[in-house]
Amino acid sequence: MKLPSVYGFLFGVITVLFLPQSASAQGGGARARPVDSSNEVTPYNTEIANSHIMISGSSQIRVKPTQLRLIWAVIEEAEDAKGCHDLLKIQVAKTRSAVEALGVSESLIVEDFISAIPRFEYKVEEQENETVLIESAAGFRMQTNLHIAVESDEKALEVIAAAFKSGLNDLIGVDYTADVEEEKQKALQEALQAAKAKAQLLFADLYEEPPAVINVQEKSVVFYPSNLYDSFENVARGSVSARYNTQLRRIDLYRPKNTYYKGLPRSADVKSYQLPMNAEIIIESKVVIYYQSPAAHGQKTNGFKSSK
Repeated sequence: MKLPSVYGFLFGVITVLFLPQSASAQGGGARARPVDSSNEVTPYNTEIANSHIMISGSSQIRVKPTQLRLIWAVIEEAEDAKGCHDLLKIQVAKTRSAVEALGVSESLIVEDFISAIPRFEYKVEEQENETVLIESAAGFRMQTNLHIAVESDEKALEVIAAAFKSGLNDLIGVDYTADVEEEKQKALQEALQAAKAKAQLLFADLYEEPPAVINVQEKSVVFYPSNLYDSFENVARGSVSARYNTQLRRIDLYRPKNTYYKGLPRSADVKSYQLPMNAEIIIESKVVIYYQSPAAHGQKTNGFKSSK
């Protein structure tokens, strides 16, 4: 589940208040990973360097989601299909009633039936003086999903609490959306302006006349919050090798992964440097402008300004 927990938030605040000042640095190190800290510029080969000049610009824009979809799995088991279906209808009705009581419109609660399958189990039986495992029908298992749309994280937390109270246990997904078409155009414009500004800065002191534009390339990508979470495992444990003659089975404890909203930390020419405190939709645009290299015309000075 990716939504913030109120209790987790309160526990985090209390913990921070009583930690020493170095704790935040230690916390950062606790989830550190090897990274490539180099900042090398890869040289062009002679053919590319003499044919064109590439100037790129990039932009990232954050968009606050305007709607969330909570996806709940409603699963029931019974001896026969009808009994299983009846249990499903009862649970769906209870959850609908609890969520609608919070002011969520009936049209924003949609049921999506998934499956109805028989269950099987093995039973030990004696056949012809031999103990065998016999597979036999054991009942039915049915699943339907409830999609519940809300307008904010705050309302989502209310719905989660109400759904748990109604008897649901499986929140299998959270999706975010917003109308991002205008923001996509804005991100593209910012990336283009960033590329042009770089070109103007570089060419002003290098060329008598700016090179001609011969091509342009762009790419815009929308990253939704579900793609911007990170998970890692932070466990301190030793290792013990079992003796060859041991008959004991080793059962390890479950070690859950830590998950948090990481955002999109890579650099861009135009971006917000505020901390990624809330789940947001991020639009990233990149533009590459191709300029004709003066060397392509065989100019002796290659069009560069005189150093005198």
